[in-house]
Amino acid sequence: MRLFAVLWLILVACLFSSCGFQAVVRPDSLVVVKDIDIPKSGAKIAQFATHTFLDYRADVGSPWRRVEVTSPRSGVVDREIRSAVAYSGWRWGERVRILSQSDGKGNPHFVRDIRDFVAVHDDSVYRSYPGPNSNTFMEQLVREVDGVSALLDHNAIGKEVGFYMGRTAGGTGVKIQTPIAGLALGLKEGVEVSAIGLSGGISMWPLSVRIPFLPKLPTWE
Repeated sequence: MRLFAVLWLILVACLFSSCGFQAVVRPDSLVVVKDIDIPKSGAKIAQFATHTFLDYRADVGSPWRRVEVTSPRSGVVDREIRSAVAYSGWRWGERVRILSQSDGKGNPHFVRDIRDFVAVHDDSVYRSYPGPNSNTFMEQLVREVDGVSALLDHNAIGKEVGFYMGRTAGGTGVKIQTPIAGLALGLKEGVEVSAIGLSGGISMWPLSVRIPFLPKLPTWE
């Protein structure tokens, strides 16, 4: 009981401290999955939700591109961005978190596969809650494109949309999802349960406790 209390105090302290660190984009990275807290000036759901997006380039000498859904009217946006933007730790006044990054060797055709997915993705419907939205798009892209994987934040509202059964976006587990509820089990995912578009869970590798509406604890990777 005493050990549990100590661990809980550490986790709570991380929530209210700056013990997390900011990862940086590696010079050899070609695919980087990122997220940010949605600015609080947005919809009410933005008070705790995150926005996920992906930066990629064909090789280290090519310009960066950013693919995402930015708003209910934007559809899927795939545009070139400056290197300074790709390497920046800030966006929309919020700190950027890196969920995963890769040198692209896992799939030599990842650029083609990303663009093929963008071309066929249905972006005609957008709902802040429960989705489909920007996180729905990114969850599906990460699952479908070989060589790309990332464990989306539990507050990435929209990632739990529709029916799905297969590997997780993090690539180390399996997931069963329905519009009402879902369950994911995996090495990085641990145990994650979702219901009515919200999700939470716990994992040991790395250690994390995920409670809806709150940041993941601890805040570091």
